[in-house]
Amino acid sequence: MLLYKKKEVKNLDNILYEKQVTCLYCNLPFKTTKVKQSKLIVKHKDHDFCTHYEGEINPYFYDVNVCPHCGYAFLGNTPELRNSEKEILRKNYIERLNKINLCGPRNMEDAITSYKLALIFSTLLEEQYLMTASLCLRLSWLYRFQNNPQEEERFLANALNAYLSVYEFEDLNHLAMGKATLFYLLAELNGRLKKYEETRKWFSRLFAEKNAEPRVVKMARERWYDYKEQIKEIGI
Repeated sequence: MLLYKKKEVKNLDNILYEKQVTCLYCNLPFKTTKVKQSKLIVKHKDHDFCTHYEGEINPYFYDVNVCPHCGYAFLGNTPELRNSEKEILRKNYIERLNKINLCGPRNMEDAITSYKLALIFSTLLEEQYLMTASLCLRLSWLYRFQNNPQEEERFLANALNAYLSVYEFEDLNHLAMGKATLFYLLAELNGRLKKYEETRKWFSRLFAEKNAEPRVVKMARERWYDYKEQIKEIGI
């Protein structure tokens, strides 16, 4: 695996920078590459919130921090680890992990590796349903960029299952993403997987939410219209 591939990409200095991060597992600091958000130009957004950008730098490649000291991989919004959680990670994975350095510029292979590492850790800590869902969804996006529909669909299904766990086990009234957005994603992911009855169910729940954000309701109504047209075409 390539560690630093600066010569492969043009004008990296204009858009990439180093940020110091402290590992949530070993508490050691390290520098890792990030993207200057102000330099990004949005091309378009997919209905499951995947953003496509102009140029050759993909900011999703750099969302996961991978500690070069211990190998722990985590998103920037990952909560602090309790000692009991660190022990679970140590026994089940950290001690057997072959450490890699992903702190420099990344290619698609590096990005997928970083997300899969973070997903392993998130899955081991069984209560991190929302984190697991987010990682699976972003992995599906990476495979979309790679034009790999089989793997994209696999991780969309994994994301759907994780978001269903969020619905079942999380306190929806204190959910950071909001209940309406969760319902929207459950509808959208089911739709992408051609589970149209489930899509109908989750959009109906969203429309029944009295306190749903108007922008989410508008987005959902437009998307439900799209799916109704798809359903008509295939004669369900």
